[in-house]
Amino acid sequence: MDNDIFFKTIRNIYLFKSIFNQVTQIHKTLGKKSYTIKDVLFAWASKNGYDRLVIEKFRLYPQSLKDQLNKYNYTNAAIADAVLLNKYLVLDDYKKVLGMETNNFIRLLDSLAMNHQWYRDDACKLIEAIEYTKTQLVGKRQYRQDEFLYYYSTKIVTATIQSNNLQAVQYVLEKLVYTAKLVPQSIIVFACGQLPTLGQSTLILEYLIKKYKNEVYPSLLNIKSIVMHGNYNLIEILLNNGIKETKEYITPTIVEIACYNGQYDLVVYLLSQIKNISNDLSLSRVLLMAAKSSNLKLLKYLYENINIDCGPLEVILSEFIKYNENDKLYYISYPDPTKTYFYNRLSKEPSNHNHDHDHDHDEEYQLKKYQEIIDYLKSIYTTESIQFFGDQMNQDGSTKYTLIQMHNMFGKSSHWWTSKLQYYFPEFE
Repeated sequence: MDNDIFFKTIRNIYLFKSIFNQVTQIHKTLGKKSYTIKDVLFAWASKNGYDRLVIEKFRLYPQSLKDQLNKYNYTNAAIADAVLLNKYLVLDDYKKVLGMETNNFIRLLDSLAMNHQWYRDDACKLIEAIEYTKTQLVGKRQYRQDEFLYYYSTKIVTATIQSNNLQAVQYVLEKLVYTAKLVPQSIIVFACGQLPTLGQSTLILEYLIKKYKNEVYPSLLNIKSIVMHGNYNLIEILLNNGIKETKEYITPTIVEIACYNGQYDLVVYLLSQIKNISNDLSLSRVLLMAAKSSNLKLLKYLYENINIDCGPLEVILSEFIKYNENDKLYYISYPDPTKTYFYNRLSKEPSNHNHDHDHDHDEEYQLKKYQEIIDYLKSIYTTESIQFFGDQMNQDGSTKYTLIQMHNMFGKSSHWWTSKLQYYFPEFE
């Protein structure tokens, strides 16, 4: 209740001004120098998070912004940005700032474009501000709007990409002319850095690749790094737009990364598009990565698919076999949580992830997913085989079998285990 009263008071413009104006009276009573709202520095108030104070001061005393711009010329950007990046900004506020700093319209628009929360859900706000700026420049220079070109900084392009608003990106790329030549490859690389779950980032990436289709070179894109940081859609977008050279850069490492992040749909897509890549997976770590992601569906797809050789399932046992000191036996158990996917993953993931996003970091949910992996392994390996593998993991010297040797001896199916163990290791009988 007390909090409700506090916020209602602060958000009430009349009460806010009345309370702040009492500061002057308090100072007079204490015999101190009297300060008023006019004395507050915009840059200081903004830096300390007093957004409401900044915007109300500006609306009450707009001339104070002009005075501070003149007085502290070396910090002009921070002073103007206190208003332009303010979360309470409206178009009329921008118009007033532009009236004071028309000659610096490029920098003002760059800053305005960085106020993503202002126009993220409505690109028309930014578009209207840019169009208004054009009319002001026309009036000042006595040119008709269709006779004069306005040159803009390329910073506005990256700023709108960060906003994750497709309409804003389309507008600045199709309606504005720039002081420097745009480099499509650099723009696409920048867009690849946006998490695919944020706003319309995937649509923006698709739009850019279509727009600059003939200027996209996969060799200049660090696909491995892009996929590692979460933008899995890039590969599909490139291939869907006919950039076939992309296939040359899809390596088993890319599939491993997708497996580590539990990306079932992406893995299936990659293996369906790049046929020969499945031939290179037998020596990869795709099964281990799939197991670490706790995605049983993905693990079974890779292991049980007769058309894919992903190597021996035994590669994952070192993560799941644990030694019990009490009975001196090995058991299939949970992997070390500090080394698992759940403890290292980003909370913002591609929207097609197979995990339930609401439970990604819930310990009970994690254990449940790993229990599915454990149950699956128990259905394949017998108690005797687990002891054998446990001993092998701690074996030194020439008697130690490699994973490939063990895989070749025991195969995939659980019903092979008993007969093969008895054949190769009579002591288990």
